Amino acid sequence: MQQESNKKIFLTALILALFFSFVVSLAAVLLKPIQQKNEELERNKNVLLAAGKNINNLDEEFKKIKIFYFDLKSKRVEIADDVSKYFKNFKKISENPQTSIKVEEGLEGFKSIPAKIPFYAFYENGNLDCIVLPIYGNGLWSTMYGFIAIEKDGNTIKGLTFYDQKETPGLGGEVDNPKWKSLWKSKKIFDKNGNLKIEVIKGNPDKNSENWQYQIDGLSGATMTTNGVNSFVRFWLSDKGFGYLLKYLNEHKELPIEKN
Repeated sequence: MQQESNKKIFLTALILALFFSFVVSLAAVLLKPIQQKNEELERNKNVLLAAGKNINNLDEEFKKIKIFYFDLKSKRVEIADDVSKYFKNFKKISENPQTSIKVEEGLEGFKSIPAKIPFYAFYENGNLDCIVLPIYGNGLWSTMYGFIAIEKDGNTIKGLTFYDQKETPGLGGEVDNPKWKSLWKSKKIFDKNGNLKIEVIKGNPDKNSENWQYQIDGLSGATMTTNGVNSFVRFWLSDKGFGYLLKYLNEHKELPIEKN
């Protein structure tokens, strides 16, 4: 009798486990489209935040946006019809040899990145206002995903946001603090000779120094996160990332779009 009782208990537990596993799996499948939509809305909101636009009127503001792909191999710009697949399949795209390029150095923890990366261009009255570039890299505890907005001169930072990061609250997590993000506004990326100069430093930049316009005060008590942000921001703004695009914009005052 005891053996039969144990079998019933085991069978009941197994049935319940299978049932709840099915319920959880079904819920995950049914909720995935909603989750992806929320993630898209969060990204779009941060695109606007980086550019200093009104997030309360998201749909109207996005009518002023054109979305492009920057080809890191050819250094050309292509019109993008839909970038949702890029973000949805980001990991696969960034690791597949056919859709990625190898990273030799500069982006710690990553061996490859997507060969074509989407970016956003804001227009006012038909004229380019600014561009917003996706950036990512490792902090202390997480891969940090964000956007950096650049003025139409291709050399002045307009804003910085992070829409996904899991750094320590109160320390590295302060990358999302509006006060710290405001320090990036109006900072310059390149010097007059086109050399990459932007950097996050330890301590307050000296306003009397010629390097002040390129420097951002790092996060107090979050050295590893600060170093990570400095490293991957410089990577994405260098010639390994969007550097060519920014220099072209600075020189020609327009994007290098293929003309038919």
